[in-house]
Amino acid sequence: MDINQPEFQERKRRFYDFLESSIYQDEIKAMINHKRHRLIVNISDLYSFSEDLPPRLLRNPGEYMQPFCDAATEWARNIDPKYLKEGEEVLVGFEGPFVSRRVTPRELLSQFIGSMVCVEGIVTKCSLVRPKVVKSVHFCPATGNFTTREYRDITSNMGVPTGSVYPTRDDNGNLLETEYGLCKYKDHQTLSMQEVPENSAPGQLPRSVDIIVEDDLVDSCKPGDRVAIVGIYKALPGRAKGSVNGVFRTVLTANNVSLLNKEANAPIYTPDDLKNIKKIAERDDTFELLGNSLAPSIYGHSWIKKAVVLLMLSGVEKNLKNGTHLRGDINLMMVGDPSVAKSQLLRAIMNIAPLAISTTGRGSSGVGLTAAVTHDQETGERRLEAGAMVLADRGVVCIDEFDKMNDQDRVAIHEVMEQQTVTIAKAGIHASLNARCSVVAAANPIYGTYDRSLTPTKNIGLPDSLLSRFDLLFIVLDQMDADIDRQISDHVLRMHRFRSVIDGGEGDLDGNSRYGREDETDTDSVFVKYNRMLHGKKVQRGQKRDTLTIKFLKKYIHYAKHRIQPELIDEASEYIATSYAELRNNNSNAKTGGTLPITARTLETIIRLSTAHAKLKLSRKVSKSDVEAALKVLNFAIYHKELNEMEEREQERLVESERNRRDEQQTVRNGRVERDTTDKERTTTDAMDVDESPAVGESAVNVSAERIEAFNTLFGQHMRANRLDLINIADLEEVVNSGSDARYSRAEIILLLEKLQDDNRLMIADGMVMEASEITEEVTENVSVKKKIFVAGATGSTGKRIVEQLLAKGFAVKAGVRDLDKARTTLLNDSPDLQIVKADVTEGSEKLAQVIGDDSEAVICATGFRPGWDLFAPWKVDNFGTVNLVEACRKLGVNRFILISSILVNGAAMGQILNPAYIFLNVFGLTLVAKLQAEQYIRKSGINYTIVRPGGLRNEPPTGNVVMEPEDTLYEGSISRDQVAEVAVEALIHSESYYKVVEIVSRPDAPKRSYEDLFGSIKQR
Repeated sequence: MDINQPEFQERKRRFYDFLESSIYQDEIKAMINHKRHRLIVNISDLYSFSEDLPPRLLRNPGEYMQPFCDAATEWARNIDPKYLKEGEEVLVGFEGPFVSRRVTPRELLSQFIGSMVCVEGIVTKCSLVRPKVVKSVHFCPATGNFTTREYRDITSNMGVPTGSVYPTRDDNGNLLETEYGLCKYKDHQTLSMQEVPENSAPGQLPRSVDIIVEDDLVDSCKPGDRVAIVGIYKALPGRAKGSVNGVFRTVLTANNVSLLNKEANAPIYTPDDLKNIKKIAERDDTFELLGNSLAPSIYGHSWIKKAVVLLMLSGVEKNLKNGTHLRGDINLMMVGDPSVAKSQLLRAIMNIAPLAISTTGRGSSGVGLTAAVTHDQETGERRLEAGAMVLADRGVVCIDEFDKMNDQDRVAIHEVMEQQTVTIAKAGIHASLNARCSVVAAANPIYGTYDRSLTPTKNIGLPDSLLSRFDLLFIVLDQMDADIDRQISDHVLRMHRFRSVIDGGEGDLDGNSRYGREDETDTDSVFVKYNRMLHGKKVQRGQKRDTLTIKFLKKYIHYAKHRIQPELIDEASEYIATSYAELRNNNSNAKTGGTLPITARTLETIIRLSTAHAKLKLSRKVSKSDVEAALKVLNFAIYHKELNEMEEREQERLVESERNRRDEQQTVRNGRVERDTTDKERTTTDAMDVDESPAVGESAVNVSAERIEAFNTLFGQHMRANRLDLINIADLEEVVNSGSDARYSRAEIILLLEKLQDDNRLMIADGMVMEASEITEEVTENVSVKKKIFVAGATGSTGKRIVEQLLAKGFAVKAGVRDLDKARTTLLNDSPDLQIVKADVTEGSEKLAQVIGDDSEAVICATGFRPGWDLFAPWKVDNFGTVNLVEACRKLGVNRFILISSILVNGAAMGQILNPAYIFLNVFGLTLVAKLQAEQYIRKSGINYTIVRPGGLRNEPPTGNVVMEPEDTLYEGSISRDQVAEVAVEALIHSESYYKVVEIVSRPDAPKRSYEDLFGSIKQR
């Protein structure tokens, strides 16, 4: 638009005065220091300077933008004349309260054309950044003159748009050559903005608007970002077959782009809200209350509702300094029969979650969920278009009919569910977009309905790589139970009979469904008011079930999620570690298996669920009670308790029917007895008592298979460790009860011993038990099948002595060595009980398991390493080598492990005083870390261990008696390697050494004690 020169200068002067009288002199200096070319001005400051200037600027920005830019440029040149080059200028952008001009793409109508507006929405498409010519320079070889030409388009602030054709000849018809190096360009990019999903009208297509950004604003946002863009709304004439029709295409030319927080539409908390939120958090039944309030129109599914509450609260996201991202969002999946309200639960989440996007399996593609590279129909350029999961960043994605998705499309969401990013590397575009969202999926089993004769894994029919990414997987069944069917029918009929006074029973147009919808006449209420037609008959006073209103439930979830960031305490951490180990162990022992594979992701699931429960209670720390609540939800999901409850009810019905049948028989029998005489009645009663007593006795000593196996293990270990062939039953009772959590009664022990006698495994006579060879783990008299002791590091100074003492005690030994030639000269080759094998502990557990073999019953680790400059050698041997040995034992089922560690972890104590690697690592304490990490791994592995920590090792013969103390007790002293080997061998023999860490030194003044007494004095871990 052309402006008269006097008017232009007057407007420029007013803007110059504004910059002079305000704080923007400092802003211009800061802009120059940061090498920027755009000055951001707040509309409020303009109102303070002049009340008539801002309305004119907003209504006719084309007349005021260029004078403002010229005024800012002149100020910048006054402050620093060398800052701007020739032809450069300072650009101006705006921010602040636009009031009625702050709109969404749906509200951006024709009345705003030609004016400045602020549009809020979410970026869905971004084009590539292209250069756009501003001024071209041409050279004429014939005349030797240069010709320049400027270009303007719809985005220019001054003048009429020019054509985009380069001149090829000058006014005299001479040919021109373009000097591209002298031409001036500016960056150009087009965006597409769409209204945010949570505020779009239901049932209508979301509106979008094209935006042009140039210069420093390019690449200031990416698909999925929520932005507020200030710009001039302009119309472009559309062309149809060479003629201009009456339909115009509109664009927004931006002058400022600001990123919005995801919580731009956060609820406003009143003091009463905060008081009620804290009051609800202090209740003992907060978890149940929020679960019941989630979707009260859906009957049952209380555990799934509780899990959804935890999902919406989520855990705590962590971004570590090394770049690792630990997600806090919880993923949930429901698999089950049709008509069990899976889709209705998804709709309830859509209604309550602040940001939720719904898709279906058949109607979604892999790129539609993540991101796609598309071609712009007008320019032919490639654009990056965000998918549903990118648009739902910091929200929830609900995927219905998950089983109907193609495998290729389903694989596309693997990265989103764990790394929470979408990486695109195609068509010359390489980008990574944030998709930090929770996934809630609903699917039918592979056969349409759940087949209870198959395992959950076969019913689900999805790969473990996908299932392990779901934190929770619920099996939802259509239970055929008369009582439950009656309750469901009553509930559904109440829903259909209820008609709201407000809407007359019609559907809501504002997106609110009737999941416990509150009365709009009382918007500040916390609980839903009782309605007999909707909620049914009142229950007893002690069984009252409160329901929170949707509005308050949204506020509570938003407050707990964003205001509370709990931290794990030591007690909760230890409990989580123990629970995870038990889950792994139970999963390996379970016959049918759970719904989900128990992996390291399950450990993170426990942490996320515990943290979410702590948020629910508004607690700043994750306590043990939070972990217990999380484990209840997890156990319900993994072990499909709903299926177990159905089986238990069927079993209860059978027991009830059997009890009724017996009662009827008893009634008939009692009728007959009453007709007899008193003597006969007494005789009959005595006879009945005598007949029933054996049945009672049998039921009293009905021992489970687990207790039988535990008894046999304790019995066998005691007999073998003490090399006994005969034992008194009373002594045996004391032995098995000292090593068991649940006591064995005398009757149980007699029953178990009789079973073993029936199997010809022992003989009972005169209260004594004489053992056969089978009970001691089937060690026969034949020497060829004798179990062996595997010694790792057998050619070392300590390992060689352990091998010699084992052979002297009558053990068969398998010596693991790295150098076979050295072993043949170092070890005794003439012993028939010695087998030398090649074993390197740093080569992994698979190879070690092959070397150790099934014929080994225990492993002794006495490894060391050769002196050298390899700084990683201590870690490879002390840490990774020990871990590999433990893993090999677990694969083979070898349940006895003895580690020769050290008290004084330094070069002198370990015989490494001349090893440069050990000297270097001890300066930084890394050797100590390696040793302690290996010991911690052994303790947590579940294997039967004994860790021996000797003091400074000496090669001389013993000069004193062994002193044995608990861990972290001895800080000085030394011991002969012969005595260390003796302690390791005695630890194999004495059960008192099980699950213990002992520190040993030798002292001349120490009294001589038996090893049974020494090991027994150490407290068991």
